Amino acid sequence: MFINEICVFSRKSVKCCYVHSYYKPSLMDEFKDMIMKSIMLLIGVLLLSSCGYHPLGEDRMGKYVKDIDLDNLTSPSFNDYFSELKIIPTDSSSEALIQIVSEQKWYKDKLYVLDRRQKKVFIFDQNNGKLLQIMDKRGNGPGEYTDIVDLQINRFTGDLELLNPMGGILKYDSMGENYKGRVNLPFVAHHFISVSSDVYLFFCQARENNKMLAYDFKQKKIVAELYDKPTFLFFSTPYHHTYTPFYLFEDKVHFAQTYNGDVFTFEDNKLSPEYQWNFGKYNFDITDLESDKDIPYYMNYNKTVGSQYATIFIVYVENSRYYMTQFYLHNKMWTLIYDKKTVVV
Repeated sequence: MFINEICVFSRKSVKCCYVHSYYKPSLMDEFKDMIMKSIMLLIGVLLLSSCGYHPLGEDRMGKYVKDIDLDNLTSPSFNDYFSELKIIPTDSSSEALIQIVSEQKWYKDKLYVLDRRQKKVFIFDQNNGKLLQIMDKRGNGPGEYTDIVDLQINRFTGDLELLNPMGGILKYDSMGENYKGRVNLPFVAHHFISVSSDVYLFFCQARENNKMLAYDFKQKKIVAELYDKPTFLFFSTPYHHTYTPFYLFEDKVHFAQTYNGDVFTFEDNKLSPEYQWNFGKYNFDITDLESDKDIPYYMNYNKTVGSQYATIFIVYVENSRYYMTQFYLHNKMWTLIYDKKTVVV
């Protein structure tokens, strides 16, 4: 039996919403279990001094680096962070059942869920779980798609935008009812986010060399290329993004790096460090990975050698007080909550 739910975590004026289906357990299931079982850590910050020990290397020194001692943790309760947990059952009709949550966004009390397996977008009322719309526009005609890998609500126009990896961006009104047009891309992309009304940032994991492109649709050209990482990392190893690597906070585009959890902002066509985690002996360095092995090799590596390090950061949420992420260490998933106002461990 399939059951969809909207999970709402609230703390005062801060609210985070997720939807998941029992067809395939999502990260949200694990997230709730971790909170309830207290597999959590509260991180205070000790800034590195300019004359101290820098195990991350000379290029990762300064105010952005946060020292975290994973061997000495606190175990706060659920109530320390959340004042309320709601589980709202969504429409249980057969057509409303989600097979896999590929991406999710919320906008004006509506929750948008991309199910890439079905090639559909489900739109729910965030407050009561009512199904408002199902977008199923598979085909080759105007306003139709053969595949979709990402979605966003454009913060400048309010339009719902779908990314077809081979065909560009399709634009609709916020309910997905009225087709507004399509913009083509001269490259294959897998994730995207709008930086301005004209410039979008794309993550292109199949591309050689630089995997991130800033594209100006008005000028119809690539205005920045960055993030040179080996392609095998994204196709053969578990050290790549499960969901979009981009998120928006305080009107800035942020990029979260999966293999070690570092977070960057994208401004002036470049990435600038925001948070760089120093786990000491648990730091993970991809330069130690042998290239061009098969998938079973990297899966085994992750369960053995890789399990000794903090890696595979797959969920990231930020508000004015906290930055929250999930990662793996010792073959277990951990939740890190960084209190941006606290300066002691």
